[in-house]
Amino acid sequence: MTNVVALNASSTAAIATAPAVNVPITVDVSRYDSRCDGWALLVEAKHSLPAPGEFRTISDLRDSHYLTARRDVELFEGDAVLLGEANHHRKPRGWFHRLHLNYRGDWICVEPNSEIKAAIKKAIIAGTCTAPIDILRGNGETVAMVRILHAIRAGFDPRPFDI
Repeated sequence: MTNVVALNASSTAAIATAPAVNVPITVDVSRYDSRCDGWALLVEAKHSLPAPGEFRTISDLRDSHYLTARRDVELFEGDAVLLGEANHHRKPRGWFHRLHLNYRGDWICVEPNSEIKAAIKKAIIAGTCTAPIDILRGNGETVAMVRILHAIRAGFDPRPFDI
């Protein structure tokens, strides 16, 4: 037997809606080349971030923790994984860095570069990002990943820079 609710112009019915559920996305954070040095750091949305201008080393992200298994990780809304990996397993050919994050239920992967920094600056000036202009201080790719996280938390949309 089912319940039927008749609605007309003079009556209203309360419709129960399910509470919003923060469904995680699964991201593979394994190394591109298992022979190379690398690190992965999980930054949860609930953790605070240091100011990019005061950020010196990856250990300044005190509330975060390293991912030792480097396989799949569940990212909830606002969570991010900062990745760094050597370009060669024996020769010093630099490092590449990537930022994986759950942005409104979508998996986004961003490479920190001057293009995204310019877009953050433009968004701050236009008022679409409420972050202070001071987040533009500092240099380096790990600082840039912290800057991007600050900007996203302040309303910046990273989707145009998804790789």
